[in-house]
Amino acid sequence: NISRLCVGIGANLHIIGKPAFDISEKAVRRAGLDHWEKLNLFLHEDWSKFYSQVGDFTRIFLITKYGKMVYCKNRFLDGDFLVFGSETSGLPEEIHAA
Repeated sequence: NISRLCVGIGANLHIIGKPAFDISEKAVRRAGLDHWEKLNLFLHEDWSKFYSQVGDFTRIFLITKYGKMVYCKNRFLDGDFLVFGSETSGLPEEIHAA
């Protein structure tokens, strides 16, 4: 769903760490992700690599089930990053600390 949303709104998708799902060409084709070739996908080994490679950005919003603010009540700007945590464990403490 997130890849289709990114293609639909023209956003880049950055995956930090090992993806929780198979993104090999065979798996993508089998899953019927016909939009995959239009996706601007960036893979980052870890949070520090992401942080150093992305460079200057406006704002980062941490999207996690433990959040206290509703994401849709914000006005998002070009250059904003939405960082999604694991559905079961949220985001690692190192990301919160950064």
